[in-house]
Amino acid sequence: MNTKLTKIISGLFVATAAFQTASAGNITDIKVSSLPNKQKIVKVSFDKEIVNPTGFVTSSPARIALDFEQTGISMDQQVLEYADPLLSKISAAQNSSRARLVLNLNKPGQYNTEVRGNKVWIFINESDDTVSAPARPAVKAAPAAPAKQQAAAPFTESVVSVSAPFSPAKQQAAASAKQQAATPAKQTNIDFRKDGKNAGIIELAALGFAGQPDISQQHDHIIVTLKNHTLPTALQRSLDVADFKTPVQKVTL
Repeated sequence: MNTKLTKIISGLFVATAAFQTASAGNITDIKVSSLPNKQKIVKVSFDKEIVNPTGFVTSSPARIALDFEQTGISMDQQVLEYADPLLSKISAAQNSSRARLVLNLNKPGQYNTEVRGNKVWIFINESDDTVSAPARPAVKAAPAAPAKQQAAAPFTESVVSVSAPFSPAKQQAAASAKQQAATPAKQTNIDFRKDGKNAGIIELAALGFAGQPDISQQHDHIIVTLKNHTLPTALQRSLDVADFKTPVQKVTL
C-alpha cells in the first residue's frame, strides 16, 4: 500500500512539473532585418507569456547576452549565422529557469528592447566609442599570487560584487582600480570582457563619481565600493557571466 501511494505521489509531482514547464512561454522564431544607419532588428517571437529580457554587453569578445526568465526554446535551428558587418551569429540555449540568446558581433555593439505584440524587438547598433564616463573603475579578476585578506568596506551607497570560485589555499583574486578622465557619459553602464589570458575584466562607468573606489576581498568575492554615490534602482542588476569561462562567475551591481 505504501509503495502504491509513493508511486501515486511521485506521479503527481511529475505531472505538476510538466504543467509548470508547459505553462511557460517559448521562443518559437527569430528574424533579423536591417534599418538605416547600420542598425539591425532582431525579432524574437513567442507562443505565449512574452518576457522582456535582461542582459549585458561584452566588448572582447563582442557579444550581447539576453536572458528570458521562465522561458523555453521551441526552434528547430538554435544557431543562426549571418553574413553581416555587425551581426555574425545568434545562439539560443535554455536551462531549467531561463532561455539565453547570445548575439555574436563583429564589432562592439549596444542594444535596447521593445515588446510588440507577441514579439520582442531587439535593436542593435555599433557602440558609440566617442562617449565615455568621467570615471571608469576597472576591476580585474584573474589568478594571482596570494594576497593579504582585506577588511570589508564600510557601508556606502553603491557596491559592485564580483564572484569568482577560487580555492583560498591555492589562489586568490587580484583587484585593481583605475581612474580615467574623460567627457561626461550619457548614462551609467557596466561592461564585462575577457582578456587574452582568460581573465575577467569588469568596467563600470559611474556617471558623476569623482572619487577613488574602495576595493576589498571577502572569501571568493571582490567588493568594489563607491562612497557617497547613489545607484538608481533601475540600474541594479546581476550578470551571469559563467559562460565566458573566466574566474568571474557573477557580477552584482
